[in-house]
Amino acid sequence: SGSIDEYKRAVQSIVDGNSVITSSRLRGIMQFNPMIALDIIRAYLSTQRKQQILDIVFQTPISVSLLHIVSQLLGNASIPKSYFQNFIAAALKSLESMKDASQRVAAKRENEE
Repeated sequence: SGSIDEYKRAVQSIVDGNSVITSSRLRGIMQFNPMIALDIIRAYLSTQRKQQILDIVFQTPISVSLLHIVSQLLGNASIPKSYFQNFIAAALKSLESMKDASQRVAAKRENEE
């Protein structure tokens, strides 16, 4: 229980501004520790940096970790539904461009053979 309390204090100190969270730092945490990132993001939702944090999440390249984080935020009443609609639209567009890029690479390989 001591380590859980320390963890909560660490998350709160980030949110309170005792430790600045940059977009690259938050993205790293989202990629390698999605559950910790989720706690940090949730804690920021009740602060003035809420929109800034949501923008960082929105602008993060698509990954399984990112999709997990956003899916866990879906029930959060403080995030407008339009945020999720826009996120899904952007994610689909990103996946489509990944698919197109991989098809171009495959076609290029076939032409080289």
